[in-house]
Amino acid sequence: METKVIPQISTIENEAPRSVTPGQTAIISIRPGYTRLREHIVLGGGLTLADITDISIWKNGQILRQLGSATDLDKRNQYNGIPSHASSSVLTISHCREGLRRFVETYATGVGMATGVKDAINNLEIKFDIDGGANAASTIVSSAEVTSPRGPGIILKETIEEFEYVSNGEKVINSIVHEDEQIDSIFLEEDGLAVDSLEVMNFKQQIFKRTASMNNHIINSGGFKLPQSNLFTFDKSERGFGKEPLIVTPNSRFELRPTISGVSGSGTLKVRKLSFLTLGV
Repeated sequence: METKVIPQISTIENEAPRSVTPGQTAIISIRPGYTRLREHIVLGGGLTLADITDISIWKNGQILRQLGSATDLDKRNQYNGIPSHASSSVLTISHCREGLRRFVETYATGVGMATGVKDAINNLEIKFDIDGGANAASTIVSSAEVTSPRGPGIILKETIEEFEYVSNGEKVINSIVHEDEQIDSIFLEEDGLAVDSLEVMNFKQQIFKRTASMNNHIINSGGFKLPQSNLFTFDKSERGFGKEPLIVTPNSRFELRPTISGVSGSGTLKVRKLSFLTLGV
């Protein structure tokens, strides 16, 4: 019988970030030597979630994931079963797909930072844009869950686009796929509007159509994700299974068709796409 070795997970303290200053970008620089699973961030000196206006992850000097504000990230964390910042005073940045049933699938997307391998990740930076009104004594301390180093393999890629609407009704979004991709999930983040229902088309086929209440009910029924207010999710792993990505291409005519309401003047819909990037193959 084949024995599967479960990697030992260690917790280490990250280097102190640079430029924890109001109106500036604080940077945690991560060097090779481990496979990164999660970063756990503690804000101090009066720094709050609301003061962190944008978080991004950069790989070898190029942007890899746009995580948005700390408040938005905290909400998605709760959707994936991670405790809220309000309950723990810790903000987690996960390199893994959270809320899955199986250990192997959960940790498959950890960021491998072995040296001397193809497409090596020699530097990973986590950037925090700090509001100019933040406390001058602000601090950021972080720890990481890591395992032994491996090649980069499959890692997460995250992008966000904003769409502004001045009227209610069905909208068509067909501009978010620019290359062949494997999509894990799409988050529709509501600001000044509500998504009442969503239809998803791929290769001219309807692959998803749910009202907001039905979507929340099905996600809740899965037992692995927790619906959040102002967040409509199209999640291929909503029932905890991690081998169901959606294959899309620029030619597949991938479309989101949200029906929105509650627009008064204008409202913004942020479309956040989480997909897989394969390196070192």
